[in-house]
Amino acid sequence: MFCDYHIHSTCSGDGLSAMQEQIQASLDKGVGKLCFTEHVDIGIVGDKFDTDLDLYARTFEEAKRAFPKLPLFMGLELGYVRKDVPGLQARCARLPLDFHLLSIHLVNGIDPFDVDIFFNNKSREQAAVEYLQAVLESVREYPDYDAVAHIGYVFKFTGDRFPPLRYEDAPELMDEILKTIIQRGKALELNTSRWNGQGMPGQDVFRRYKELGGELVTLGSDSHRINTVANGFAQATELLKSLGFGYLATYEKRRLVMEKL
Repeated sequence: MFCDYHIHSTCSGDGLSAMQEQIQASLDKGVGKLCFTEHVDIGIVGDKFDTDLDLYARTFEEAKRAFPKLPLFMGLELGYVRKDVPGLQARCARLPLDFHLLSIHLVNGIDPFDVDIFFNNKSREQAAVEYLQAVLESVREYPDYDAVAHIGYVFKFTGDRFPPLRYEDAPELMDEILKTIIQRGKALELNTSRWNGQGMPGQDVFRRYKELGGELVTLGSDSHRINTVANGFAQATELLKSLGFGYLATYEKRRLVMEKL
């Protein structure tokens, strides 16, 4: 049974498939436990990365009635920016959430999705360091989260221009991030969007995470439409097992529940 703890619907401004469509597509791919993580990014201009929380709550309850046998859970993907922390917490308090997923979409006020702007006059090394510094700040400063999403997002949209983020790009920074996650009892997400044989972060980061004592791993497709649900899940679970992980971390009413791989 696959457990997807990072998926979006049209409740998120950038979602392309309705929640019940996402659920049915996930079931068809062997997902047996599903947690929606609709976007809340206060710092991004416009509503593309924000969620109408009332609509989300209604849509979620409708989905639970339509799929009564599926373990279905409600989460939010929280886009960290220091000044926005009170607003993120206020939004979380409005819903009976099962899961808080912490993420970074803005680095020094710019989204790496905007490749030409973010990488203008910037080396790959500079980009990696700036991004990882932002991730480190988020895992240290955000007060209440369960897992950390898609470490490696900085190079997600660069295509052939830059290869994916690797541990060796900034080992000291990466160690500080991983140690903080471990010490605080949080989980590291294996994000399978844009699957290319490895997820985000790569197996080198997960190997180091394991060496440092990390055990909690969530699996997330980060799917925004039906044709990407559970992308790479079979390969991802085999990768985790090969590195010595025996369980996936899942969350119900903010409580950790381990599911055997």
